[in-house]
Amino acid sequence: MSKFVSRTYGNRKDILKFPDHYVAVPVTVDDDGVVAVDGKKIVPAGTIVGGGTLADPEIMVKKATTTPGDPEEGTPDTTDAEGVLLNDVDVTYGLLARWSFTGSLI
Repeated sequence: MSKFVSRTYGNRKDILKFPDHYVAVPVTVDDDGVVAVDGKKIVPAGTIVGGGTLADPEIMVKKATTTPGDPEEGTPDTTDAEGVLLNDVDVTYGLLARWSFTGSLI
């Protein structure tokens, strides 16, 4: 049996400079580390996400992490970033989301 969820929406946040020209990929967003506010876990639009989902679509995306390099040794920063969330995502129930793969962000 499924659960009925009632939502109230206002104006959505737009992160695209040109909203008529982008490519989006459906992904499942991981809720680990997302803090619940008023009983809901929301990952905001514009969050940089990654984790290997481009190589394996079965992997859930999560907030990207960056490891600082060592300027003295000349090693660059490394990151697992792969995309940007296009819309706010309610991960309270593990919903699907779209993220922008290519496009011009504001």
